[in-house]
Amino acid sequence: MKTVKEYANSVGKSHQSVYKQLNSKKNKERLESHVWKQDGTTYLDDVAIDILNESRQMIQKRNSFLQIPI
Repeated sequence: MKTVKEYANSVGKSHQSVYKQLNSKKNKERLESHVWKQDGTTYLDDVAIDILNESRQMIQKRNSFLQIPI
């Protein structure tokens, strides 16, 4: 279990970009029971972290594909 801030630091992203990822249409439903808020802090369980990592890898692959010169 990690906070959003801890996760963001571990992957080198801002906490704002992690919240954007959490609220994306693609991830929101999958993350529903794996993210919770307590005393103003948002927590991620291990499944949420796996989902976010998978999503981040897909974005990185897509971006690297788009940067290939033709």
